[in-house]
Amino acid sequence: MERRKLTDIIEFLPEATLAIDKERRIIIWNKAIEKMTGIPAAETIGKSDYAYTIPFYGKAQPLLLDALLLSDEELAPRYPEITREGEALIAEVFCPALYNNKGAWLFVKASPLHYQAGNIIGAIESIRDITERKQSEERQRLVSTYTRNLIEASLDPVAAISPQGMITDVNRATEEITGFSRDHLIGGDFSSYFTEPEKAREVYEKVFSQGLVRDYPLI
Repeated sequence: MERRKLTDIIEFLPEATLAIDKERRIIIWNKAIEKMTGIPAAETIGKSDYAYTIPFYGKAQPLLLDALLLSDEELAPRYPEITREGEALIAEVFCPALYNNKGAWLFVKASPLHYQAGNIIGAIESIRDITERKQSEERQRLVSTYTRNLIEASLDPVAAISPQGMITDVNRATEEITGFSRDHLIGGDFSSYFTEPEKAREVYEKVFSQGLVRDYPLI
């Protein structure tokens, strides 16, 4: 009864979930992973020979849960982006065969399956689509790089300042006009570089409070 209850819970988990036994036969393929891959459980349960990797990579090859069988020394060169969390392995991977070969970025967590006696009887893996987040990060990276290059090329001094008045970044022109290096300026109070620091801070705080100035890091 308890085992049946656990199976039902896994079946309706919001995250795509699969599990294999020690012989790498598929023993769990829940509804969320059916939706993600377009393949029903009836066509996968009991299959082996890395059949569970084909919907993700278009070919049979080891998946993250297979890496649970490797030592840290073996794991590092093969999977440099994988991290350990207790017994679990965590990674972000791009799977080119998903969604009719459109591909998708996935957050994947694999953990060993234990029997009541503590023996490992297989492995379970939960999968979440993070494509939208990865695309957003890439867009932000491109915008940041473009902004950085644009500001760095400016002949005018430009500095990024936090709400607290701390310098968070400067361009080359700022270094030249102040005579101080970027490393020296970052972290300093911007008002200390004015002949009337108190007045400078008062003006800055007034402008910032009106929403006319914000902290826009250069990178």
